[in-house]
Amino acid sequence: MKFKNNSGFIIGVTLLLVAMVLVWQLLLSLKSHQLLTNADYARKAGEPIPVSTVMAQRGSLDSVMAGECVARASAQVELSTDISGRVVSLAAKVGDSVVKDQLLIKLDDTVLKAIFDNTREAELTLKTLKSELKPFVADLRVLRDKTLVPVKDLIDAIEMQRRAEVDVIRVQKERIQATAGMKSATIVSPLSGVLTSLDVSPGTVLRAYESAATISQLDPIWVECEFAADRLAQIKNFDHADASFTAYPGNTFAVKLEKILPVTTKDTHAVIVQFALANKSRQLLPGMQAVVRLGKRVEGIKIPAISLINSDGVSASVFIIDRNKKARFIPLGIGRYAQGYVEVRSGLDSGQRVVVAGQNSLQDGDTVREEMLESMAEGLTKTLFPAKSR
Repeated sequence: MKFKNNSGFIIGVTLLLVAMVLVWQLLLSLKSHQLLTNADYARKAGEPIPVSTVMAQRGSLDSVMAGECVARASAQVELSTDISGRVVSLAAKVGDSVVKDQLLIKLDDTVLKAIFDNTREAELTLKTLKSELKPFVADLRVLRDKTLVPVKDLIDAIEMQRRAEVDVIRVQKERIQATAGMKSATIVSPLSGVLTSLDVSPGTVLRAYESAATISQLDPIWVECEFAADRLAQIKNFDHADASFTAYPGNTFAVKLEKILPVTTKDTHAVIVQFALANKSRQLLPGMQAVVRLGKRVEGIKIPAISLINSDGVSASVFIIDRNKKARFIPLGIGRYAQGYVEVRSGLDSGQRVVVAGQNSLQDGDTVREEMLESMAEGLTKTLFPAKSR
């Protein structure tokens, strides 16, 4: 009986010792895991900081930059006239395509035509009078020299001749004004486009210089976009550009850079960029929403974008690992982004090892425990899911 009690005691002690060994091994395993994965724990323990790296490589980047856009008329003209008059007829309606010099609005020019006819007849009469007065005055001068007529008769004849000349000039001006008025009574389109607004109807009295209609030029049509101001250099340098419109899903249209407006929006710090798009069929209309994509292929050194620290779009910093397993904090000049990579324009050579996971806990000069990764996708996994990647 005593033996049995001793046997139970021994078994219990043995189990306790086994449990203690297992706990100790678990603690050692947890410590080892923390040293391998937790930078703060490794730093406190005086151990190398765990990081993952990818090698900077030379290759091509097919970058695409997109901007939200809206279609605008490439030219818009508000029509008016310099005379007042009553509208008698309209030759087009809103939405109609029109060509340059096409008649749009006709004003009542009855009075102007009457003035034109009257001044023309008056001019003929006055010119006849002038032609008759010329020899008459000449004869009076001869007779006056011979003292055969009073001086007053000669003076009256000369004055009549002068008045006839003044009246001819006056009626000529009136006729010219009537001619201009008749021309102004006919409002034509100054360009080919679409009649986008019509502010009068038959019977309306249109005042001088009051808006009567608006013509919009739609071929080409402008596609006006907003792009971030810090991407201005990339906007000016692209290989190809196309636009897609929500009204025509699945279709793309080639566009050409027209101008970069010298303004930036206050709220978004964006620049306004206009692209020209051929629109002979006039299927694209002002107000349509679009997206313009600018594509550019560049050759050079590229690194994963997740490695960047303090990026402002043109410069950034990264940690690289030197041959002594030391982390070095270096500045870079950067360019385009594409497919998760960024173009390195200065500060880095191909083959240098760049930290893509663990860089936020590094300090310049830290000794590291480095894990070389084969791809950016693996680096992204390390960054987002560090526990699962071990």
